[in-house]
Amino acid sequence: MSAKIKIAFLSLAFFLFFNSFCPADTVETKYFTILFCPDCSLAEFAKNISTGNSVRFETYNESKSDITSVIKSDTDALYLEVEDVLDMYLDSYHGRIKVHPDNVSVSKTAYGNTQTIEPAIPSIYMPSQNTIHISLKDIDPGILSHEMAYALISNYFVLAPPAKVQEILAGYVEYSVRKRIGSLPRNQ
Repeated sequence: MSAKIKIAFLSLAFFLFFNSFCPADTVETKYFTILFCPDCSLAEFAKNISTGNSVRFETYNESKSDITSVIKSDTDALYLEVEDVLDMYLDSYHGRIKVHPDNVSVSKTAYGNTQTIEPAIPSIYMPSQNTIHISLKDIDPGILSHEMAYALISNYFVLAPPAKVQEILAGYVEYSVRKRIGSLPRNQ
């Protein structure tokens, strides 16, 4: 294969890989740019991350601007809670959240289309992109706060702590959020 063909092939592969996620909607918050895939509902996202009164979303009849303002306030409030739990503060932080329709799409983004991951992962933070990839079907305040903790830890330290330490801290954040909203699993 000639060098020109290899370069053309690699350029096409690079283009397809990085442009496979084409957002339908974008919401800018103080701390995040949230990119929604074409199959993802802003109202469903807002309902799933809400830690307050979710009755306002039961009909999904609110206007897009109302849903957008709720997403902005709830996402930023959750990020501020993550900062408080970890006692780490980065006012200048700004990351991305890519909302995928399901966990299979998240897994394919994380591990490539060629590898099958069982079970598929509902969310992942990718430090190289400063991006949280999350499944709309699986999202809740606990999962989102877990990934936000990874993002904060990754950007707070000059040299990131070991993966096990990051997982313990992110797990503690998720536990704290779930405890506050009353969604801890019950012992059986």
